[in-house]
Amino acid sequence: MKYSIMTMIAAALACTLSAQWPAPGRPGQGALPTTADVQSYLALTDAQVQSLHQLRLDERQAVSPLMQQMMQKQQNLNTQEAAGASAAAVGQLVLDLQAIRTSISTTASNYRTQAVNLLTADQRTKLQALEAAAALRPAIAEASGLGLLTQSQPGPAGGGPGPNWRHGGRRGSFGPGPGAPPPPQN
Repeated sequence: MKYSIMTMIAAALACTLSAQWPAPGRPGQGALPTTADVQSYLALTDAQVQSLHQLRLDERQAVSPLMQQMMQKQQNLNTQEAAGASAAAVGQLVLDLQAIRTSISTTASNYRTQAVNLLTADQRTKLQALEAAAALRPAIAEASGLGLLTQSQPGPAGGGPGPNWRHGGRRGSFGPGPGAPPPPQN
C-alpha cells in the first residue's frame, strides 16, 4: 500500500498529540505527568496546576475531532491519488488538510494563551527564562553526546538524570551504562 508523506505526518501528529495529553486517574499509562519541578520553579499553586491540567484535557477534547477529520481527509487523499483523480480534486483535499492543520494550530495557540493567563507576572517572567532554556535542548544534547557537559545531579525537586540519562535522553545514542563509574566531579 502506498503511503504518502502526508499520511506519515498525520500519523506522527496524532501520536504526538495523544502522547501529550494523558487521561487522568490511570496510574502508569495515562496518569497525569508529575509537575513538582515546574511547580517549584514557577511557584505554581495547587489550584493553578489543577487548572492547567484541566486546560490540557479540554484542549485534547477540542483537537480530537480535528485529528479525526485530518486522518479521514488524508485517507481520502491517498485513495484519490491512487485512483488517478484530477488535480483539482487532489488539490482541494490538500487545501482541506492545510485548513485542518491551521485550525489545530490555532486551537493549541488559544489554549496556550489561556494557560499563560493563569500565571502571575513573576511566573510569566520565569516562564520566558524556561522557554529560552528549552530552546537550548538540541545543543545540550549534542554537547552531552560529545562529552562536553557533566551530568547534573538530582536537585531538591528531583531533577537531574532520569530513566533515559544513559541514552542521552534520545534513543540510539550512547552514554554511561550500568556499572560505569560516576561522572567526574568538578
